[in-house]
Amino acid sequence: MGTAAEEIRKIAGYGVMAPSGDNCQPWAFRLKGDILEVIDDRTRDTSFYNFRNTASYIAHGALLENIRIASRALGYELTEELFPDGEDGLTIAKIRFSKAHPLDEPLFPFIEIRCTNRFKYNGSPLADETRSALNASVAAVSGAGLLLAEGRAKDIAAKAASSNDRILFEHKGLHDFLFDHIRWSAKEAEAARDGMDIRTLGLDPVQQRLFPLLRSWNLLRVLNSLGLSRMLPLQSYMLCKGSSAMGLVEVRGSGPRAYLSGGSAVQRAWLTATMLGLSFQPMTGILFLLNRLYKDADSIATVHRIVLKKAEALLKEAFSLSPGSTPVMLFRIGPGKPPGVSSLRMPVVLK
Repeated sequence: MGTAAEEIRKIAGYGVMAPSGDNCQPWAFRLKGDILEVIDDRTRDTSFYNFRNTASYIAHGALLENIRIASRALGYELTEELFPDGEDGLTIAKIRFSKAHPLDEPLFPFIEIRCTNRFKYNGSPLADETRSALNASVAAVSGAGLLLAEGRAKDIAAKAASSNDRILFEHKGLHDFLFDHIRWSAKEAEAARDGMDIRTLGLDPVQQRLFPLLRSWNLLRVLNSLGLSRMLPLQSYMLCKGSSAMGLVEVRGSGPRAYLSGGSAVQRAWLTATMLGLSFQPMTGILFLLNRLYKDADSIATVHRIVLKKAEALLKEAFSLSPGSTPVMLFRIGPGKPPGVSSLRMPVVLK
């Protein structure tokens, strides 16, 4: 493989540091000369959350933003063609690279250290300068906007976000997908290089010992009959309530291109938060379930529709969404101790 191809592989390596649902990494690559094709690997994220591939489009948007940032920093200009085979096709983008002068990219050093922090944060208020920086980072993506909920609005958003955990542990498909993507030891995490190392889940030592018991769906059903699934949202609620703010990234439109843009905006916000020394955790499962509720309600149990409708009302109370916009990411943010362990990535293969 020639020098140019190695440079493109290097840039793609920065791309795959992007977040994806349960660290599924739903992408593949083809290289044709100086053109990198980003492919949607739909075998990777088959979660009930990923309705109409929206979660994967967000992940691809984040990957593309990493590629843009890394390319400029390393001295390349890009020419992009999104969905060259149509929005139903598997090719997300064709990217042509041409040499240019390296540019100063303040977010570039943080691509490799950005991570999800699922532990407790320091709930100190965000500084005005922090809000401005986060808003500016998202506004750099056309059609994207950032909403922040603090104070009482944060507590309301926390209730909405935590509703997801009840459904997660009452829906067999969601439960099974989650536990299929947990790596139970450092050795297993290193071998797979996808999914989530159990040490990243924000569990205390006692919880780490007990959590594997929940792998058994039959045992979980018994525990749920005793009220477990109704208690589980409390931990997420307290984590969100104890953060500096809840945030929501919205984007104009609702199709695949909109979700790509939303993913790019999310990545910029997350990298900016990392640059500012802030921790960040997506809490967006509830948004994916609401998206399914709007378009495929029959696939959701009646009791869960009720939970989702209540969550929807809470989100509308906490955030003032722009007309015609789609919420793509709900998250919590605040100062927090670095988690120490982060999810790994599979190596880039250029076919």
